[in-house]
Amino acid sequence: MRQGFLKLAFADYEYGTGELFAYAETGGFAGRASAYFDIFRIEEFANALSEYPLPLRQRCSLASGFGPRAPEPLHEEHLSIEVYPIDSTGHIGVQVRMATPLWNDTRPDSQRTAKLELLTTYEPLGRFSRDLLAVIKGTAEEAVLDEEMIP
Repeated sequence: MRQGFLKLAFADYEYGTGELFAYAETGGFAGRASAYFDIFRIEEFANALSEYPLPLRQRCSLASGFGPRAPEPLHEEHLSIEVYPIDSTGHIGVQVRMATPLWNDTRPDSQRTAKLELLTTYEPLGRFSRDLLAVIKGTAEEAVLDEEMIP
């Protein structure tokens, strides 16, 4: 069975904003979503992923959807990525939450959602960080984080 992965692509809408597209799959589950972000916020997230060690008490996170800007919680989350250490041996969890928007005429029960956790370590996460920076600068089409099989 193929290992899991997270793929991110970006459409730059100028004026410092754009749409981040995500596709993730692991263990037979998959999801796809997109959300709008300030480019600065994505850069900040990508740079935080390259830190070693990752902060133990605060997850590196990126989230967008409908609602107020941070630090207030979103009313409706469309794309969220949280990265956190799992243990002291360098194993890292990457939780991806994805949902379709609920427009005024959308039945709430028809919303599609997915929540996945990928497992990785610092080296692939560092590559993903560099690739994500290249994606938002327009020098790469996508950033891919491949899941590692952790015993």
